[in-house]
Amino acid sequence: MWQDTLQGLPGDFRMLECCVHAEEAECKADHRLDKILDQEFQLFLYIARPYAFLIRIGNDRTRIAAWLQMLCSIQGRESCSSMKAIRNDYMMALLGYLQDLRSVGPFAELPSWKTLTPLAEAAKNAAENKPIIDPTGSEANEFLINQPMPDDGAFCYIALNGDLVSSNLIPT
Repeated sequence: MWQDTLQGLPGDFRMLECCVHAEEAECKADHRLDKILDQEFQLFLYIARPYAFLIRIGNDRTRIAAWLQMLCSIQGRESCSSMKAIRNDYMMALLGYLQDLRSVGPFAELPSWKTLTPLAEAAKNAAENKPIIDPTGSEANEFLINQPMPDDGAFCYIALNGDLVSSNLIPT
């Protein structure tokens, strides 16, 4: 699948810019983990393939296909080990969402074809642009639909984030 995806890239496709190294020479010298990172990526891609096929919503399927194509393009000696590590971070996160048959977080939008920022930064940007802590939002509804419903009694949905909004503690 990796080779097929690479062959499907447009003829005018250009490799992504490195977001890790400031100097091109530094980037070109960073290949110490290439083999293991590429093997890991191929395993993730192999696992992701059947899940990507199961996605039925057309827009989600298109976004997932674009992400997979873009992630497959980070390969060979043109890409440094640091970018391959970032690629694998994205692939692990994408695989987790694919197992739930959804595309959220950074994968809710089409990928940038210019560079790939570290996953933590992309996730933070996605959360700022489309917060998932809104109890009336579609993400909350999707989450609740997939939860077991008690026959009697109640359940509670709590959304937490890392920001301290206010505190009832008195400063000492």
